Amino acid sequence: MPAILEQASPFERELLSDGTVTPAEHERAQLAYVDCIEQGGVRITSFATYDNGLVREASFSMERDDVEAILADCESLHYTYVPEAYRISLTPNDSAAKVAARTARCMADAGIEVDPSPADVGVLAQSVLTDPDAGAAMTECYEAVKFDQ
Repeated sequence: MPAILEQASPFERELLSDGTVTPAEHERAQLAYVDCIEQGGVRITSFATYDNGLVREASFSMERDDVEAILADCESLHYTYVPEAYRISLTPNDSAAKVAARTARCMADAGIEVDPSPADVGVLAQSVLTDPDAGAAMTECYEAVKFDQ
């Protein structure tokens, strides 16, 4: 099993197992995260998303001493890897191959062995899932090149 799937909770593993995260799967993870927080007794004071569904802002009542622990537990159960996988899937299709190729070049420059011409960032992500260092390099490189058309 790829390293990221081994680290993911069973809930997230189910959503990530096919290598892509759909808007419905992302929403399911987000709602499970929010429900977990509320079930833990933490009051959500504001929660806003961008048009694409990714969280823009979240605020919580800090009336309890264990709020940070509850948030961390809920994130680890429902919303650790899914948001990043979903965000990567939002790369516009017409430039996906270009972004993936630039990301791959950046990763290769960082010493990570990758396919120099992946079809898209999802394919690139699948190819490096077994290397823990590759995930961090991929995120850093993707952030550096995604808007550089």
